[in-house]
Amino acid sequence: MHQLTTDELTNRPDSPLTDARRAEPALVERHGSGYFLSLSLAEHVLTDPGEA
Repeated sequence: MHQLTTDELTNRPDSPLTDARRAEPALVERHGSGYFLSLSLAEHVLTDPGEA
């Protein structure tokens, strides 16, 4: 999981989108605490590996 601060997000706003395209979650932190979580809802990410 990629972690970045709100300041880093301000400087690189496409970071969570890039992570989502790789099916990786991104945690944005503010003042050292979780602020929000970004994750992909693409079908291949949500599919149970046993069903594929």
